Amino acid sequence: MAHADKGLPEVGLEVVLKEDFEIFPTGIYPAGATGRVDEASEKVIGVKLDEHHPELDEWDNCLLMYGDNQYDQDTRDMTTEFWEKFEAVEPRPAP
Repeated sequence: MAHADKGLPEVGLEVVLKEDFEIFPTGIYPAGATGRVDEASEKVIGVKLDEHHPELDEWDNCLLMYGDNQYDQDTRDMTTEFWEKFEAVEPRPAP
């Protein structure tokens, strides 16, 4: 299912990984991992994970997805990949 019509996520959006996400060479991040969108531009989408991962210290504990400045992707491809891998966490109702 294509999600490009959702566009770039808003900074601060809470998200959860829908599937395992492998980033070479740092590791595999499991489905269910949660975080917040820390950066969202035409060049990069960064998700700062809630759980600390020492191997991501160099990137401030963020998973990064790059747009047209790497891998010959354009912004549409990057946002499509983002929405295929992540979904927004629904806000919890107040008690």
